[in-house]
Amino acid sequence: MKTRIVGICGGSGSGKTTVVRKIGETFPDFVCIPQDNYYKSAYNIRAPLKTWYFCHSQGGKIL
Repeated sequence: MKTRIVGICGGSGSGKTTVVRKIGETFPDFVCIPQDNYYKSAYNIRAPLKTWYFCHSQGGKIL
């Protein structure tokens, strides 16, 4: 069988994880390599987190 690589992208809450789980149920030899943890830690941010925009192209911006 040929190896296939599939990339799944989308905004927060768009259903990416749901799609990946369904693929895993359909193909028993499926392997998922998650790329979810690519933001720097927000531990040292002094602004309230609700004002921090993580989806900014530069990896975070205070609104």
